[in-house]
Amino acid sequence: GGQRSDAEYRQMAYAAILALRDFDAACARYGLEGCACTYDAIERSLQLEMESMARVALFNRAIAEREAVVVAAERRLAERIDELQQLQQRLEALDQAATDRADAGWRGLVKIYETMRPRDAARIFNELEMPVLIEVVERMRERNAAPILAGMNPDKAKALTAELAQRRARSPDEGAAGG
Repeated sequence: GGQRSDAEYRQMAYAAILALRDFDAACARYGLEGCACTYDAIERSLQLEMESMARVALFNRAIAEREAVVVAAERRLAERIDELQQLQQRLEALDQAATDRADAGWRGLVKIYETMRPRDAARIFNELEMPVLIEVVERMRERNAAPILAGMNPDKAKALTAELAQRRARSPDEGAAGG
């Protein structure tokens, strides 16, 4: 035999109680007085067993309900993680696109200055703010930047050189981008 269900156990216990009542009645008919206490003990034992089975069944249902809640929570969490990962990928793609657009804009400026006469570019560089100047010069080829720096105001060229050196010291791979 396989495992019995709660209903089958209840049916068996009920049948046993009926059989014991019949047994108790037979004992009384034949004057056997000791049977009643045996019947009471067995009946109480069966009742306790049925109560215990009911508690176990209730406990098992509670566990099953909790497991269902945990499974649902895990599923929702996995879905949320997927959503966040997709969002992160979209944000990274947008950030990369913005970076690419900004780099393209800087490359366009660099190309303009590289095609100008060095003396004319130097005159403009003397007037540019340092952050803009650094972005442009870092992206220029050294052979194109050198004559422009030579034509700049010496103090401005010195300050630019110091800023470039500091940036390259902080992050050596960024400084190598100019070629």
